[in-house]
Amino acid sequence: MRTAVYSILAILMTYCQSILAAVGESPKYAPPPLVSIVWVWVFVAVFVGICMWFGIALWRAEKNDRAQTSAAATAQHLTQDPQQDAS
Repeated sequence: MRTAVYSILAILMTYCQSILAAVGESPKYAPPPLVSIVWVWVFVAVFVGICMWFGIALWRAEKNDRAQTSAAATAQHLTQDPQQDAS
């Protein structure tokens, strides 16, 4: 997990360096914006929302699976023959 986080941070730093270099230059060299910054933030918000939804869906599915497994094990234990336990 730590390696994945470090990889993502390295990629972000690579992109941020070029952005910071462009900000440091004079405005005449800055390229014209291709999209409005509002749409960038909308995309980021939607992307983060989808990632969170996916993570929550996985967590809920694993929780339900653990509950079903536990219920099945309990049901199997209750249906066993009591004479087998005594011997």
